[in-house]
Formats: sequence, C-alpha cells, structure tokens
Amino acid sequence: MLLNNLDAARAGTSGSKPAKAPAKSAAKVKAKAAPATVGKKRAAAEGEADDPPPQKSPRQDPATSASTNITAPTPTGVTVTATGGTAPTPSAQGSTVQDIPAATPTPAFATPSSTAAPLSPANPPPPDTPASSLQPPAPASPPPSATLAVSGSIPAEAPSWLHKNVEWMQSVDLGVHFSALLGALVKAETAFGFDEETYGYLSTDHRPDQVQQWIKRGRAPKAQSFDKLKIKNVGKFAKEWGAWWDLLQPAWRRRDSLVAGGDAVYGADDEWDRLDTPGPNGCLSVVAGLFLWGLSDNSEELRNMWRTAVQDVAWMLEGLAQSMTAQSQRARGKKSADSDGKGKGKPKKAVKRKRA
Repeated sequence: MLLNNLDAARAGTSGSKPAKAPAKSAAKVKAKAAPATVGKKRAAAEGEADDPPPQKSPRQDPATSASTNITAPTPTGVTVTATGGTAPTPSAQGSTVQDIPAATPTPAFATPSSTAAPLSPANPPPPDTPASSLQPPAPASPPPSATLAVSGSIPAEAPSWLHKNVEWMQSVDLGVHFSALLGALVKAETAFGFDEETYGYLSTDHRPDQVQQWIKRGRAPKAQSFDKLKIKNVGKFAKEWGAWWDLLQPAWRRRDSLVAGGDAVYGADDEWDRLDTPGPNGCLSVVAGLFLWGLSDNSEELRNMWRTAVQDVAWMLEGLAQSMTAQSQRARGKKSADSDGKGKGKPKKAVKRKRA
C-alpha cells in the first residue's frame, strides 16, 4: 500500500511538471522578446529625428578634387597620380603620367560677365629701351620725351647756338643724369643774360682733340659727322678731359678726384674763376666733350667715371647759375637805387672777356 502510494505520487509529480514547464518557458521567452521588439520600434521612431542613417557619399571627380594624392584603379603597369586638383591622364604601360591642369569651377556667385576673359589693353606698353644708345639716331627721329622738358625750358630770347647745340645733344638719350646736365647748362647761360659782350673762351690746356674737332665742324654737326667725331681711345680721352676739367676749377675747390658735390658748399659769388665764361666757347665745350664721351664704347669702369663726371659738372653749373642770378639781382637793385637818386655812381658796363 505504501509502495503503491509512493509510486502514484512519483507518477503524479512527473506528469504534472512537464506540462507546466513548457508553458512557463514560452511565457518567459514571450516576455523577453516583447521589450526587444518594442525597443527596436521606439528606437527607430526616436532615431529618425536625432541621428539620421549615414548616407553614402557621392563619388568625387578627380578633376575638381583638392586632395593631395588620389590613386585610381588603372590597367596593370600604369601609374596615375593627381595632385593639386589636376586631372590624370593615363599613358602607355610603364610610363609616368604628367599632370594636366583642370578647368576651374565657376563659383556660385559668378555671372557670365564675371567669368569672361579680361579685355586686352588697347595700347600695350612699349618694350623697355636701354638707358643709353651709342649709335646716333636718324635725323627724323624725335628726341626722347624725358629730354623734351630741357628744350622747352630754353628762353625764347636765347641765341640760336644754344638752341641748336642743346637739340643736337638731345638727339641721343644718354640717361636722366645727362638730361639734368643740359638743364643746368641752360640755367647758367640764362643767368648770364645772353650778352655777347660777356662771352669768353675757356683754356685749351689739356683739352681733348675731339672737342677741337667738334668746334671746327661748326658745333652741333649733322648726323653724318658722328663717325668723324668718334673717340678711338676712350681711356686717353677720359684722362685728358679730367685734367682739363680740374684746370678750370675755382681756387676754393680743391679735390683729388671727381666727386659730385663733394665740397658740400659753393664758394663766393664772385670766385668762379675760369668757369665764369658764358657763350659758345665757354662751358658748352665741357658739356659737348661729355656728350662725345657718352657716345663711345665704354667699359664698366669708364662708364662709371663718365656718370660721375656728368653729375660733377651739373653740380658746378647749378652753383654758377645761382651765383650769376644773385649778382644780377644785386645789380638791378643798385641800378634801381641810382635811378631814384638814392645811390651814387654809374653802373659798370659789361667787359668783354678774354681767353682764360
């Protein structure tokens, strides 16, 4: 009896538990699966607004890409490399492809007129010309524009010899320093007043022979006379011209070499000595000598010596012009005082100058 009850209890227990276990397991699986499904739907609904799904980036064109190094798949043995926004072009097997500039993309704000090619200037600038020319131009050639101001500064009452010689020395452009020298010559001659009675002669000691030939040919010779005045030995001419110029310096100027403005100040108004010589045989001859020197084939050293000499003569002629202008003003003031009866004596007449 006891054994039968024990067997019955075992049988009842084993029969009831297997039936409930699957139900409980299914409920648990269902309970666990439901939150996951709901979580996925909720996450999908909430994620649309916060974190959009990643989009596949469009393929970039190598022609407009600004990447530093892009390697594209190519046939075997061909290397294609685009740098700095250039489009690669494949070449034969085993060769390196050269970059080809890519077309510049049109900006979004550009208009058809803003992308058009710029208009070329109506009058392109002329090519650069050398500062100096050693060959005389044709007679019909106009003087350089840089020297036209010198011709325009000559007073109308100036004698013909000054007009002709200045125009002759302007026929070749020797640079801005020589143009300034011509301007200083015009100032000095104008300050003297163009009085023929005051004309004189500079010393001929150490004067180069080419200057004498220039005088014999009537000064301001025609273009065909340039060859006959050509300096064959420029070094010898430079030495002679320097000795001549040193001889013409006033007593207050003592120097060892040509240094423009090296004395810092000029001497007294009445102490210009031999340079105080206006007229066609005066300082014009010194300037003409520098003109002939400038036309010659000079080495770099001789060219530098010539530039220094040009500036030195211009500095002295500027001082001479200032001195003569001051003397003329004092003379006019004295003459005005005499005419008013406030002064005594008569103004001195101009004295014709002799050869220095």
